[in-house]
Amino acid sequence: MLSKKKITTALGGNIIETVLGFIVIMFVTRNYSQADTGVYFIVLAIVSILNNLKEGFLQNGFVKYLVEFDFDRGVLRTGFTVSLLCETVKILLFLLIAFIYSPVQSFILFYGLYTITFSTYRLLIFIHKSKLDMKQIVFGNFIILFATITGLAILYLFRFSLEWVFLIIGSANLMALLFIRSNRQLMAANLFRRYDKSILKNMVHFGKYGLFREVAGSVAHQAGIFISAYLLTLEAASILGLATRYTILISIPGASLAGMLYPTILKEVPNRDRLVEVARAGIGKMYALLIPVALIIVIGSPFAIYILHGVSYLPAAVVLAFKMLASVFLIPLGSGFSSLMNAINRPQETTNLMVISSVSNIILSVSLIFYFGLWGAAVAPLITEIIGSCIIRTKLKKQLNFEVFNIVSSIKNYWFYWITKILPWKILRYQS
Repeated sequence: MLSKKKITTALGGNIIETVLGFIVIMFVTRNYSQADTGVYFIVLAIVSILNNLKEGFLQNGFVKYLVEFDFDRGVLRTGFTVSLLCETVKILLFLLIAFIYSPVQSFILFYGLYTITFSTYRLLIFIHKSKLDMKQIVFGNFIILFATITGLAILYLFRFSLEWVFLIIGSANLMALLFIRSNRQLMAANLFRRYDKSILKNMVHFGKYGLFREVAGSVAHQAGIFISAYLLTLEAASILGLATRYTILISIPGASLAGMLYPTILKEVPNRDRLVEVARAGIGKMYALLIPVALIIVIGSPFAIYILHGVSYLPAAVVLAFKMLASVFLIPLGSGFSSLMNAINRPQETTNLMVISSVSNIILSVSLIFYFGLWGAAVAPLITEIIGSCIIRTKLKKQLNFEVFNIVSSIKNYWFYWITKILPWKILRYQS
């Protein structure tokens, strides 16, 4: 089960990461034109897709075998080898995209440094998460936060162009890699060592399903930005991009909880009843935590967007409300389904689901944006997630006799416990 201490530490680390992301976005929206910001969000969408492709390929098999082989050195060495190969492919793909879409070309100079340092740091996060060692992640995120703020201050003073932001972020990730002792030890021990062929074969088997899943999921998730830039304007893309970035407030802690749920349920694979019980409790706890957070974000977003980004970005608050609802609908159930299917050696189920959902989302996005403009981009993901949840319910019932509606009772139990046992009612009660 996920302990309260582990969850709190993980959320603390992701709060730092979230704050950092919004500092960067606030800096960009306040110091560059809305059209330039639209280009920046397009670049972020491309970068996000490439990063997710690598993580989908690597994490699926890497975390599974790290846990199953008790952090065997051969698994670590193989993971570092796969990571380096993936980075080479990512850089080549970015160069190809930049060649086709000229506004992206100015970012080529700094993309290499950014992606290598960011992805290596993410690889180490996988290792720490698999060990449920969250303190190292928090420490690394503190270093990145401090270094990035310092770099943005320098960028503001010298008025450099927008692509220099990637140099700042890449340099900050490099500092986190070098200053954390455990990271240096892991890189020194595994970065250039010989990989294990048998483990590589197994990782590729699972990784290909993660890759297909992320191709479908990432492209569909970012499709609205590309479609709005093409059918509407760069300014519309900047508004949708800002709303999409605000969904990180829910997706990052959600991904953190999902990252801990996966290695936790892997330990329960031999006992299917126990596997279902742990998964139901974990998914229920994710919903119980994320639903209140989502409500707070939706209510507070108009004030935050007005203060941090300016009145021209206020339409993003309405778009955000729909996207936040879709994210809360998706993250716990989707990540739980993916973890369960990987645990019982049926990763193709997740891939099939993502392909169906992604095709649906792209078709809905094109149709609704064409007829309803930016609001169509907001509604399309929500409709897609409703379709996906129906498919998940059918699959879980068939594969594991897991009834999705039973998660509701877990959510209510967590809320009841937190309200009656955790909140300090005795302190708040009037003492005569």
